[in-house]
Amino acid sequence: MVKKEITLKLFRGQSTMQMTVCQNGGSIRSSLRDRHAAPLFAGAIGAVEGMVLAHACAGVDVTTPAYVVGIETTLEALSGSLAGGGGLEA
Repeated sequence: MVKKEITLKLFRGQSTMQMTVCQNGGSIRSSLRDRHAAPLFAGAIGAVEGMVLAHACAGVDVTTPAYVVGIETTLEALSGSLAGGGGLEA
């Protein structure tokens, strides 16, 4: 089984996603979830993390600058609509 480690730095390095990708699946850890976040927001973040991991497992290069910008844009939109605005950036 081929295993690949991928780390994505988001928001100019303020957040990260670390993935272990295998042929039949993988795992993900990230600094995006706040333990104090509302359940709906935490669930939305989990869905984005799952999608990124699924793309990586399917062979999509999730490390390209365009893909990372797409993740950041999605997270900002979620933050604005589910967390009352303000964004994820510090």
